[in-house]
Order: sequence, then structure tokens, then C-alpha cells
Amino acid sequence: MAFQSAEDRIDEDDFDKILAILGGKSLWQGQIQANLPVMRKNIPAHPFRIISAGDFATVMHNLGEAPDDQVPGITDKRNGIIYLKEFFGVNSRAARLGIALHEAVHLVSHRPGRGGGHSIALGPLGEGLMEGLVECITSNILASQGIKLARPEGRGHQQRVPVAAELVRRMGDYVPGRVLFAGDFQFFINIMHYTYSVAGWIEIQRATTANDPARALRRMEELRATEEQRHAAELERLWRQIPKRTVAPQNLGDSGYIFKRGVSPPPPVRY
Repeated sequence: MAFQSAEDRIDEDDFDKILAILGGKSLWQGQIQANLPVMRKNIPAHPFRIISAGDFATVMHNLGEAPDDQVPGITDKRNGIIYLKEFFGVNSRAARLGIALHEAVHLVSHRPGRGGGHSIALGPLGEGLMEGLVECITSNILASQGIKLARPEGRGHQQRVPVAAELVRRMGDYVPGRVLFAGDFQFFINIMHYTYSVAGWIEIQRATTANDPARALRRMEELRATEEQRHAAELERLWRQIPKRTVAPQNLGDSGYIFKRGVSPPPPVRY
């Protein structure tokens, strides 16, 4: 039976079905599919676990995460395991499709499967933007395959999604995808620093992680305008440094003038 909604019930036997959706139609399909074979070779035999609330709290503690009853899933990138908190009652050993898919995006992120404590994208994006981007990708996968999204209260990181969505709107899907799925972030960081400044990008990251999308979006617009003015002023300053002098064209060989004895050169060029 095909899944109809992100709120559909799944159990541990549905892991392969979730990966099939993960690699299915979406804006990021090519980048995800490139990582799936690597991930499959780099995870333990039992990588998908739906556990009780008590056991889930223990897992979060062991992973160094603060206790949070609102967190329904977590990915252990060090060991290549997805943990979901059971949702359909005590001992149901069942969770929701959308939450599992969100964590599967984390699992396939760079480095796929077992890949250190966190995705490489955590540094260049920050926690808030990384989680917001993962949820944007999750929603796009579901929508692209005709699977109904969960109600807002059943989706993850909704205060972070608007900032990540604005980033994708401005940059397109490819470059943020390269950061998340390939760990290729230098070009991205250069663009962010040029557009918002180094300190400004850190401010945007922190506001997003603090679940303050209004501030993050406002500062994105303000900092972009400020940096555009600064770059224009700097360019004008550099142009003004070019000396005003008279230069006579030199012998340019076959590509220009060849001055012969007795032939006057053209008038000097003023810059």
C-alpha cells in the first residue's frame, strides 16, 4: 500500500520504503541518489529503530543533546542509526512517515551513513539553517511525490524553515544541496560572506537557530543592502586610485601599431 500522508504510520520494517521515497522525485533527487549507495554500505545491519519515550531520552542524553519532549526523532551520524520516538501509543513501535523521512535526509547527508558526530553542513549552515533546509527538502520530496504534508504541528523546525526557504529561493537548490549532500561549502561560504559579511552571516545563523525567523529574514535584507553599498563604494575607491597620466601606445607587434622611423605615432591616450 502506497503512503498517502506524512502522518501515515510506519514501523521498523518500512525502512527500505522510506529510502525509496528519499531517492524518489524531488529537486534534490540527483544529489540524494548519488549518496544512497554510499550510505547503504556505511550503516549497521539494524539502522532504523523506533523506541519508547524513556529510551529515546536516554539516546538523546548519550548523544549529548539536551532533553526535549518535543523532539520526535534523532540521527546518530557517528553510528549511522536513526532513532524515532514511538507515536501511536506505548509499545506501538510505530512512528510517522514525515519524521522518518526527515531523519533519513540527515542520514544521507555528507558524510552518508556513519560520518562523524554531525553532518559536515553543520558548520557552514549552523544548526537552525541546517535543520530548516532538511525540513524544506523533506517537504519537497513529499510534495513532489504526491504525499500529503503533515499538519503544521506535525512538521519539524517550522520556525527555521522560512529562513532556509528564502536561502533556497535566492540561491536555487543546487548550491545548498551541495553543502548538505557533498560537504562542498567553500563557494557557499564565500557567497554568504560577500552578501551579508562575515559577522552578518553569523548573526543570521544565530537568529535562525534561536527560532527567530523574523529577525533572520529582516537582517538578511538589511545586510544585503548594506554590503551592496559597501562593495559599490569600495569599487569606486579603487577606480579613483588609478593614476591620471598620459601614455603613448607601445610596440604591440602584429596585434597593434608598429612604429617605423619617420612615421609619427598617434596622439597619446589619456586614462
